[in-house]
Amino acid sequence: MANTRKAWRLLGSLFSRGGDLARRMGKTFGGLRDLWPTLGYRDSPDVETYLSFYERGDIASQIVDLPPDTSWRFPPELRLEDVETEGKTFLDEVDELDDRIGLWAKMAQVDRLSGIGRYGLLLIGARGQGEGESLADPLERLTSLKDVMFLKAFHEGLTDINAWVTDEMDPRFGLPESYNVDFSTGSDSGGTGSSRTLVVHWTRVIHVAENLVDDETFGIPRLERVVNKLDDLNKLIGSAAEIFWVAVAGVLHADIDPEVDVDQEDQEKFEADLIEAMQGMRRVIQTRGVELTRIAQSGSVDPQPTYQAIVQLIAATARIPERILFGSERGELASSQDQRQWHATINARQNNHVVPVIIRAFFNRMALLGVKVPEFEVFWQPLDSPTELELAEIIKLKSEAAVALAPIGAVDLLIKPWEAREMLGLLPIPEDPPEGAKEAFFEEVVPVIEEPARPLELPSGDDLTGSGHLEDEEEEVA
Repeated sequence: MANTRKAWRLLGSLFSRGGDLARRMGKTFGGLRDLWPTLGYRDSPDVETYLSFYERGDIASQIVDLPPDTSWRFPPELRLEDVETEGKTFLDEVDELDDRIGLWAKMAQVDRLSGIGRYGLLLIGARGQGEGESLADPLERLTSLKDVMFLKAFHEGLTDINAWVTDEMDPRFGLPESYNVDFSTGSDSGGTGSSRTLVVHWTRVIHVAENLVDDETFGIPRLERVVNKLDDLNKLIGSAAEIFWVAVAGVLHADIDPEVDVDQEDQEKFEADLIEAMQGMRRVIQTRGVELTRIAQSGSVDPQPTYQAIVQLIAATARIPERILFGSERGELASSQDQRQWHATINARQNNHVVPVIIRAFFNRMALLGVKVPEFEVFWQPLDSPTELELAEIIKLKSEAAVALAPIGAVDLLIKPWEAREMLGLLPIPEDPPEGAKEAFFEEVVPVIEEPARPLELPSGDDLTGSGHLEDEEEEVA
């Protein structure tokens, strides 16, 4: 009992540390000045804050989606170290599982949702092993991947930790033992769906957390370090738009003639008409004894320098190149550098996070439950493959080189039609030219050049007179 209380105190101190550090941020001069409330920043943003940013924000959704979307641009390829008949059967089962429930798509989804909050869950819906079995019970055994019926991804906003492993001798000490998972349907869209929360045992889920610092359960949400700058960006863009609106609409000054008797009802109606003209699209106001004059706006504030500083901080903090995140072109050289930097970041993320935390975690869980999983390696298609625009530029340069090298008007002598199709990426691409294609090509395209007549070779010496030949003929006749 004492060890259990000690374990709970340890877990509580770990989980409350993040909130204490957040409250201390921004406090200077011994706590006399607190910058965050002064600047309008949030004290302790939670998953609901990040979820609202993700659902309605523009740049926020890019920050959350870009890393997983780029990581899963091409599905991974599993390669077995020992290629046996049994191993090929396992790969066939993986392909069938992907075709049946979308294995890689579900993994990409939980990768995306896990970045909204501190973690995400991938629920493994398995074939029932016994009567009365519930999600709160441990998943005992699976015979093959065919027993996996479905996969479902959840973000932190739909889950919370129900119980922790408090046994200090347990290898999973300090990790979740079970979760409360919200299986609500239709509530988000305002429908008449059902709402229920079920307890799910840890053996039935894959826990996905990124940017871990001091524990193995809660990571740092992708928006946590940039949420202040996102607020700044919203304030800047919103205020700049409002300043433009005020500058265009102007400010009206109403000078009421003191000799005009205005009752309370007329004044309220006039004020309502004036507000509608300022905030809406009304451009005519009927007045009696009131003179309206427009007050000119003096000066303007250029938001561009502040905007540039904010977006640079957001891109640097999110570790996403500015051109990738915001789509601003800065020249071909900078574009290539940003692409290489981003692809290197994603390649490291694939190998250091996606493979061990999601892919291997899933297949390790399958092996733990009894599925025979052979040793395998995960390979990703290179991300630095040329884009269509870059490929077109390469083809253009190759074509210009072919024109320069080939005889005038006879480029076909250097590049055959089927080779040109392959260079353009047109399908289908035959490995060998069709039968008779080469013969037809040379008959129709390549001109037939007749060889010039060779000069007449005259005999030399006595043979020039031809006497020797005549004598031989006479001797033959005799």
